[in-house]
Amino acid sequence: MKILNYDDDLLPKEEAALETYLKDKSKYGSLAFRDKEDPLASWAYPFVTGHKYKAHWGVVGIDFTDFQLEMSERWRNTDKPIYMVHNFTNQRHALNVFNGNNQVANNTLPKTWDPSGKTVYDVGVNLVINGTMKDPTAGLVTETPKEGESTTTPAVKKASEQGSKFLKYIISPKERSDKNLWKRQNLKFKGIFCIYHCNVEVDNNVDIPMVYYKWSEAATWKSTTAGRSPIAGEDLIVPAGWNLILDIAETPLLKKITVLGGITFSTELPSVHLKAYIISVRGGLI
Repeated sequence: MKILNYDDDLLPKEEAALETYLKDKSKYGSLAFRDKEDPLASWAYPFVTGHKYKAHWGVVGIDFTDFQLEMSERWRNTDKPIYMVHNFTNQRHALNVFNGNNQVANNTLPKTWDPSGKTVYDVGVNLVINGTMKDPTAGLVTETPKEGESTTTPAVKKASEQGSKFLKYIISPKERSDKNLWKRQNLKFKGIFCIYHCNVEVDNNVDIPMVYYKWSEAATWKSTTAGRSPIAGEDLIVPAGWNLILDIAETPLLKKITVLGGITFSTELPSVHLKAYIISVRGGLI
């Protein structure tokens, strides 16, 4: 895991400069993890309180069922809070945050951050942003979700961060006192694979479309927005009326494939690999 100092006064104000700053690997520190070890025997990492940190899991982001962060028993309620920012994977639509056994509602993260310790934050206040939303803590007013949109992740207006996914939360010593110094306190994060339209009924008797398009042929992609075959990290929609013949040995690793028509694997190759983080079949067939 990579850790970046994410304090506001260090971040460039211009978007291009910020992107360069975030890509500069020399600015990141590294934390190692014990592979598949007992969580109760996990390693402890020190963080300087009163700061923001960006914890980065690389290109794919967090991909997990759940993970847990346990606060040190050495924290006192007079200590400063810590503000954490994570990226999370395309394989998770959202995340739920729990303080112990109590769920902390999304979009509870304050718009202002006070690192001095004078402001008392509830433990685990958070904001989960999926790939179509902007961070309202950047000064944007949250809108009411439209029909069919997630109720756990609020819909907001477009912005420069559209297409990104973030988890932001505050770790606070608010609940620490001399009476519960040795009480375990943890934040739990549960990944959600799908939050709406997860079990849409599909008519399995639908015929595969009879208009064939070969993946390998440039003419197949001329009518698409990009005008070429998809590259790694992009989305692909197979339109209704298409039967896309997969006649290459391996596709790039795509972000998401939505199948409204059909995908057929060629039998003329010894093996064919269709690669994507998410493959969503909506009324189509593979």
